[in-house]
Amino acid sequence: MKAQYVGDIGDFSKVLLLKYLAGRGFKIGINWVLTENDDGTDGKHRDYPWYGIRHQANNPLFPRKLKPDDRRDCLACCTSEQVLQGIALLAATPKVQRRIESLEKLLINALCTEPAFFGEHFRDGDDRTTKCESALIYLRNSNLVFFDPDNGIIPTKAELRKSPKHIYLDELLEFWGKQKSLLVYHHWSRVEGGNLLHMQQIEAKLKDSLDGCKVFQYSFRRGSGRTYLLAVHPDHYSLIPSARMNDFQAIKPLTFTMGEWRRRAKPCEAVHPWQFTPAAPPPSPSPPAPDQTSPA
Repeated sequence: MKAQYVGDIGDFSKVLLLKYLAGRGFKIGINWVLTENDDGTDGKHRDYPWYGIRHQANNPLFPRKLKPDDRRDCLACCTSEQVLQGIALLAATPKVQRRIESLEKLLINALCTEPAFFGEHFRDGDDRTTKCESALIYLRNSNLVFFDPDNGIIPTKAELRKSPKHIYLDELLEFWGKQKSLLVYHHWSRVEGGNLLHMQQIEAKLKDSLDGCKVFQYSFRRGSGRTYLLAVHPDHYSLIPSARMNDFQAIKPLTFTMGEWRRRAKPCEAVHPWQFTPAAPPPSPSPPAPDQTSPA
């Protein structure tokens, strides 16, 4: 995770997923696997709070005039308006002003509790054993730990120097041994056989390595593809989601492919005042219809 990613659509799905799991009764701890900003363009999917808005001046990030047939659902109407309203400010924040603390504050508000955060930076040449021990101390009171590496999980024990952009199986085993369930972010990339097959292979490896675990996959396709793998510890079987995430309505729209999104999309007729910039205030409400029964 980099501070420059804060506010990207990936963070929107992240907050919604953690909110859902906290609602199931998990005590959330977060290891950001934080890395330094760079000159890359990752984290650029930021116009999502304004999906469905059709006026050129009303999107502060991408002020373009949508074509009449560019019909995109308003995420405020079909996901969680409260969370989207909170993250809209982060989505519009310039890169140099983005801070991981802003996302932490949003999570505290959205989850209605205060997760534990481990925010030390991961760098080349780190003593990862020491860093893992520090994270275990910071997150000791959590029963579910979320790992948010830039690239994702490497489901083997690392014998060579570890990349700061990944989390490794031997590190996950340390937390598993402390009776913690695990949630791990994995960013899609170009892999032989495709990402869905690749995620199945990682899931199988986790099941083989983490005694008694049950694994759930939650894949999100809006913006760039990503999958979250939830490995539930036997101590927490009673907290296992009762339905697949695709049945959770507040997140379902983010799981659609582009084709599904276009087929399902419809114009947004609602007015969300927070979506409008000062240069383009929301339209004035229509005047009330005259009372036809009143005397002239």
